Amino acid sequence: MPTISFQPNPGNSRLSLDLTEPNKTEELWEITVTAIVSDDGKPAPGIQVQLYHNGRAIDSPYLTDGEGRTEPRTFSDLEKGTHTFEAIIVSTSIKARRTVKLKDERPKKPAKLIVDREYAGGSNDKVIVFCTVLTDDNVPVKGIDIRILGLTNPTLATTDKSGVATMKIKLEKNHRVVVFIVKGSPIQKRIHLFRKTGKTS
Repeated sequence: MPTISFQPNPGNSRLSLDLTEPNKTEELWEITVTAIVSDDGKPAPGIQVQLYHNGRAIDSPYLTDGEGRTEPRTFSDLEKGTHTFEAIIVSTSIKARRTVKLKDERPKKPAKLIVDREYAGGSNDKVIVFCTVLTDDNVPVKGIDIRILGLTNPTLATTDKSGVATMKIKLEKNHRVVVFIVKGSPIQKRIHLFRKTGKTS
């Protein structure tokens, strides 16, 4: 480890905290914290820095390396809520603080339904239908059930991570009106499917 090379100058020394983006693992989050010390704008090696999490001292003081950075400290068991990370240069009043709020993302709300189709392998009575569910900001919504009415047997399909539900429909009549409904919402789309000629509208 580097040794203390100089005494921090409260007027010139600067301390900051670098935090990685929160990474959620199951029900907990992970964040890596690094303290950075500079003096007159240059890296300050060999400085003792004490880290704190929510007011509690973490480990023994860390020493900055040749780039003025402490060894990264990973917190891997953070629960949702507010987390305050703080660093203080030992024996000084020089400190830095960062606060992070961890919370579950709001469920994406379906707002749009796009239906595309094509005839399977040149067939004139089998249609592959692609239903895409998006938010108002055109973000794909995963895990949404699409109900299909107008067929002999009602069909249900679920969107994947791309927001797309794919299904194959066999047309038993020359023409069918099929309704696609986003389950649990008023969103729906009606399309005409034609057999033999491959005509769509």
